[in-house]
Amino acid sequence: MADQETISFQDIKRIHNLPVILLVENRSFEGLSLDFFIHNPSGEKTEFTAELLDGSPVPSGLSCSEDGVFGGTPIQGTAKSEPYTVLFIAQSESTWPLVFDAQMVIVTEAEANRLESGEMAAEIVASQPERELWDKISHQQLSEEELQAKRKEIFERPVTRSELNWLAERWATLTIWNVDDVSLPGTGKLLQIPNSSERYRVYDFGVALVAAPNDLFDGKRSFIDAIKAARAMVHEVRNRKWTLIEFTGSTKQIEVPAWIEVQNLNAEKDAYHMEVRNLASHGEYEMFFNQFDEQKHPLTAG
Repeated sequence: MADQETISFQDIKRIHNLPVILLVENRSFEGLSLDFFIHNPSGEKTEFTAELLDGSPVPSGLSCSEDGVFGGTPIQGTAKSEPYTVLFIAQSESTWPLVFDAQMVIVTEAEANRLESGEMAAEIVASQPERELWDKISHQQLSEEELQAKRKEIFERPVTRSELNWLAERWATLTIWNVDDVSLPGTGKLLQIPNSSERYRVYDFGVALVAAPNDLFDGKRSFIDAIKAARAMVHEVRNRKWTLIEFTGSTKQIEVPAWIEVQNLNAEKDAYHMEVRNLASHGEYEMFFNQFDEQKHPLTAG
């Protein structure tokens, strides 16, 4: 009796975590190549599909091609305050399917313009009912007795999502390390990098580049400024031909654009390839805000 043919199934593995996908209504999104994020050990052609977490189709105007390019132009009306969770399914003939997800945020054209201009950040600061109180504290205009009387208002009040986001925005910094250089950092030298934000300074420490805000309390500085600085730093890294790099930043919002810029530059024809060694789970930070319920106020300032 002839031996029966044995079929050996292998697992498709996710080798990189997906960044948060930020889209604007009626603006074209060239596409995210899903093949970059997985490894199919069978060597067979991998086919991809996409749907939302509840099983419904992705928002109108967006699609996932069979070969794994997710993109399109989200139509008007697809923006909403909460992010979408998109499920991607990768499968080939002799492999088990792999399901992996990404957070996707779609904003309106008006919201995008306000964010890019820094107007939204300024509004968040101005809208805080505690701003006057904190101004008095910072200028030492409250006596110790007044501080004690307002202790509950200061330290036990509910913390809102806007305040958390604003604090993260205030402290958005990024360091890019040259992993192959094991020497100690030198004295920081201020760099003039093309296309960076004027609200950020970038310093050269030899083994690392560091971006930090000019003024922590500049209400007009937004994450768009952080994104510009991060992208400019990645271009400087490529010019220096750093091959293996690491990111350390205060928030995912500045690490993610830097990582995406690395992928964009690597995709260019005859590009010098850069690898980010410590690629983190870029969805964790955003998921924290998504799960935060302002009405229940699970967090307090103290």
